[in-house]
Amino acid sequence: MNTAPPEAVSHQALQALLNASQEGLLLLHFQQDTSDWLILHANTAAQQITGLGGLSGQSFKAVFPISESDVARIAQGAELVVGSYHLTVQPLEDHTLTVVCRPHEAPLEHVFEQTDSFLRIYDQDGRCTYASPSVQRLLGYTSEELLALKPEALVHPEDHRLIRSEHDINLQAVDLGEEFPFEYRMLNHAGEVRWVSSRSRKVVKSSGVTEYHLTTCDVTSRKHAELEAQERQERYAALLNLTYHFETVNDPDDLAIGALQAVLPLTEYKYGAYIKFVGQQAVVLWDSGGADSQLNHELKAMAQRINKIRFLLMFRKLGPQLYQAGSTSALDQMLGNPALWASFGVLPIHGNGEVLGFLLLGAPTRMTASDSTHKLLTVVSERVSLTFGRLVDVANLSRAREETLRAMGLVLEYRDFETKGHTERVTELAGRLGKRLNVTPEEMDDLRLGAYLHDVGKVAISDMVLLKPGKLTDEERKHIQEHPQVGYHLLQGIPTLRPSVLDVVLYHQERWNGTGYPEGLSGKSIPYLARIFAVVDVYDALTSDRPYKKAFTWQAACEILEKEAGTFLDPEIAREFINMITEAHSDEALEHLNPAE
Repeated sequence: MNTAPPEAVSHQALQALLNASQEGLLLLHFQQDTSDWLILHANTAAQQITGLGGLSGQSFKAVFPISESDVARIAQGAELVVGSYHLTVQPLEDHTLTVVCRPHEAPLEHVFEQTDSFLRIYDQDGRCTYASPSVQRLLGYTSEELLALKPEALVHPEDHRLIRSEHDINLQAVDLGEEFPFEYRMLNHAGEVRWVSSRSRKVVKSSGVTEYHLTTCDVTSRKHAELEAQERQERYAALLNLTYHFETVNDPDDLAIGALQAVLPLTEYKYGAYIKFVGQQAVVLWDSGGADSQLNHELKAMAQRINKIRFLLMFRKLGPQLYQAGSTSALDQMLGNPALWASFGVLPIHGNGEVLGFLLLGAPTRMTASDSTHKLLTVVSERVSLTFGRLVDVANLSRAREETLRAMGLVLEYRDFETKGHTERVTELAGRLGKRLNVTPEEMDDLRLGAYLHDVGKVAISDMVLLKPGKLTDEERKHIQEHPQVGYHLLQGIPTLRPSVLDVVLYHQERWNGTGYPEGLSGKSIPYLARIFAVVDVYDALTSDRPYKKAFTWQAACEILEKEAGTFLDPEIAREFINMITEAHSDEALEHLNPAE
């Protein structure tokens, strides 16, 4: 059977009296049937302290989980610490108790001395009012020294842009809670960088005053491990990209530039350049500063001070060579600006025993590159030199091949002097037309080689037919019309000639309406490059003297091409060629009227 509570004070009057207090106050009444104390009244301060609304009518043990022994002794009054609360219990009369509830402020020094953390408490105006002594173990400051510092003085300058100051994190209008950690860098008393993780929490005291508690722990070891793992991953990815770059690039200069762009961010150096030797002179082909930067101007001036012989005298090793300003007077003189090259590295590029150029890396501060950087640069230097030398060899072979094939195409010009220059002219015109038609670089190479070789089959035609000034007989004409097939059979055994080159040789005499030779192809069944070259070949034939005719003017030749467009020649290609020739002659006319002064 429950004991009824006293009725001397009305519920409303009692609640008003309790709410007037700045401390958390509760009125309890004992329930015999449950052996528990029921909360009759709770003031506003108690609800703020506990963060719970509607305390009235709830079980005291449910809100403050105390032991059974504490339940037995609170009837006579007691001082209890329950969780984060300090409770002062006083008996009022039989079966009725008053409870003063305060936040339990445990000795913070003791709490944080047991952890790898420290606590700062800020008031609503952003002033640090408390710093746990454990801060001295982590940052080297005493509590008093920390209180005298502005919060932003502790934050690494590069991280101001992330959090601006700890005020912006601490003084949030809403409670960020314990689930909002943020990582940044702090500077300890010795100026060393420490990575920390902080959590901010808004706390309302029993007096109604708001505080901001900032718990900070040192995560430097873990952060360094993460950064090292990230750096290893980035280096591994860069090496994979470099390997792909080495295998796919075809131009030696693109190889060197791409390698430098990939490796520079993975080193301590801030800028770099690729310098190539053209003959004996150094030429700057790329730098990370841009065309009009101070770095670019400094490098161009440096290139004027160095040649291959001087470079070989200063840099005798093949691998990367790392220096600081002041190493030797000769190096300082070569670089020219010691502030720009306080630290620098030189990676010579060599092939077949010859230095071909070098990569230059620099930084404006004196520093020693790490072992991992030195190893990375060694790998890059070796791979660039090896691949660079191979590409130079391939380029030399390609040039030699092209010159050989060009010589084959010129053979006819020594047999028939009146067609001298034909091979060079049609090759140049075919290149210009191919560019206007946006053919691919590979197609452009094939078109050029096809132009060199298109008439090579005429070596099998006798001089009596080839140089005959009069009209050809049907048999002689048939003999000449065999030259595309003869040329094709002569060249098809050369493995470096792609099928598109042979298409130009075999099909350049085919016609749009199917009346050409050797196979009578028509329209777009004729290979594209052969259709391009056919227009160029016809134009050069029209504008050149031959044993059987005089040269037409370019205007007359273009009129004939216009008539043959869609009949003998691809109409789109023919009209694009006519536009190209017309524009070129219009430009020449303007230059003639307005000669350069």
